[in-house]
Amino acid sequence: MSLADAITLSRLAVVPGLVVAAVTGATTWFTGLVAFALLTDAIDGRVARWRGTAGPRGA
Repeated sequence: MSLADAITLSRLAVVPGLVVAAVTGATTWFTGLVAFALLTDAIDGRVARWRGTAGPRGA
């Protein structure tokens, strides 16, 4: 697994936290987790291209 793939998969780890934060009204946690997801979405393609691991799934 490449570094870019690991960054992408890390977003899956925050999904349960997003759901819990949304249901319980924990807006600070929700905002932080959304920010994390947006940040990792922005950098995973750049990392893949930088490391030469870009493939047909993205980047």
